[in-house]
Amino acid sequence: RDLHTGIHSFPTRRSSDLDGFVKWMASKFTPCLGFVSAAENETVDNLLDLASGYNNEHLVIEGNGWDYSSPRKNLAVAHAAKEASLSLGESSARSDNALNGISDLLVTFNQSECDALTRGGINVFIKKAATNLRGIKPYVSITTSTDWQFMRTVDMRTVDWIITCLDYICKQFYHQRVTDEVLAALKSSIEAILKEQKTLGNVKKYVVEVLPNETDVNRVDIELLMQNIGHIERVRATFGVGVIAEETD
Repeated sequence: RDLHTGIHSFPTRRSSDLDGFVKWMASKFTPCLGFVSAAENETVDNLLDLASGYNNEHLVIEGNGWDYSSPRKNLAVAHAAKEASLSLGESSARSDNALNGISDLLVTFNQSECDALTRGGINVFIKKAATNLRGIKPYVSITTSTDWQFMRTVDMRTVDWIITCLDYICKQFYHQRVTDEVLAALKSSIEAILKEQKTLGNVKKYVVEVLPNETDVNRVDIELLMQNIGHIERVRATFGVGVIAEETD
């Protein structure tokens, strides 16, 4: 397990086991992403049916996660290692983050199938044929979550990192008195983590409130709202040709 990104991989096809494991890890405030490959020759329909049984922002099912080598390589392990090696906010779907040293994919999908699998919660790999684009890269690195905020692994790595930091910070304030000064210090510590992520270009906006609970004098309530930085996945260009009126003062 990588201590910074919290990523695990299972070299098996037991997605239900991994689903339960990553949920348990999240409940212990040590969230991590889990990667598991589907069976070697699953059809698009079967993969979509498999993904429909899950809604887990920490579970990644690789739809075509096997190659032609002997013995077959489980690319879920390679993908987990790639995600763990990336900086927060960097996507493994970039061409320069391809998985090298891997044989051809056992199964490939066309563009429409890739789009359908992505919308359905299945991650896919694409083999780059061009000589200047080596290796195999994740299509968009998607989880099985049905909520758009948690669909991308690149976003979940940032979310998990902040959860881990939040847990660490809060533990430093246990058994301190609930005074305005202590609450301000707790808020400032949390904001420092978010401010750093904003400076790094991983977080666009955030709001933090630290308040004493109205009915429980021994509880502090933290309300945190965060917006991740988006990644370019679609481009819409409007191109008009004609006479452009001159600007007037």
